[in-house]
Amino acid sequence: MERSKRYPRKALMRRKQGTVTLRLSINADGSLQKVIVMASSGHSVLDDAAIDLAQNTGPFPPLPAGQPTPYEVIVPVAYQLR
Repeated sequence: MERSKRYPRKALMRRKQGTVTLRLSINADGSLQKVIVMASSGHSVLDDAAIDLAQNTGPFPPLPAGQPTPYEVIVPVAYQLR
């Protein structure tokens, strides 16, 4: 996901930074079942960008046989200005 991440233009212009914590539910075939914001960055533009990133990245690698599905993973998405 990190390679596909783009800083939202609106957030850049307004100098917004933050980290969004997402919970991803991934199906056995690697498709994304659900994405939930567990912790907001404090800026809706960054939260929305992180959700879009998760939804547009993928599919994820298929899960190993025997892995409980959906598989849930917590992913922090950091937007930091340099």
